[in-house]
Amino acid sequence: MHTQRFHPCIAKLHPHSFRLNAPKTSPKQEALRLTNFFKDELLRNEHFVYLCSPFAATKEKSIKDHVLEALKASSEMIGTKYKKRLNLLFIPHLHGFALFNESADKRLRDYGLTFTTHFIKKVKPIIAVADGRISEGMKRELYTAKKFNVKSIKLSQLKSKLKNLPTKKESEEVFSLLLNLFPANFIK
Repeated sequence: MHTQRFHPCIAKLHPHSFRLNAPKTSPKQEALRLTNFFKDELLRNEHFVYLCSPFAATKEKSIKDHVLEALKASSEMIGTKYKKRLNLLFIPHLHGFALFNESADKRLRDYGLTFTTHFIKKVKPIIAVADGRISEGMKRELYTAKKFNVKSIKLSQLKSKLKNLPTKKESEEVFSLLLNLFPANFIK
């Protein structure tokens, strides 16, 4: 297993290490708390890459299909560098799903949307836009990025500029690890 491709702080990114304080805090307070964690703990000499891709179900694809596509795209970028700096990936389909799973509880949508806005505004990640359809949620993320002068680039263009790309075998191993972060009944 090629775990050296992971950043030393990767354990802090494990979704189960976060706990929402929903009854005690507002969506804005919780979003700010989590955004500060990402900004203060992880952005020392690295780039944050935010994967912007569809999540909501459509007639053609389920949430699960969108999540699997996002995890596959992410697994092909783990351990890469951009402009000589390590890329840390924020995968809303993984991190956001675990924190703000609106498919399980619709009340969490406000937390997720608020978090996304604050994250993009404060952390200023590189927005990697998945090729293909732009969903309503993606439009909102791209609007926020433009409003706060955050760079956005097509995922295929970004990948062509990355250094230290994982091998196919490494990508498959990482994909498997990412899948294991979800409940067993989700990925069937």
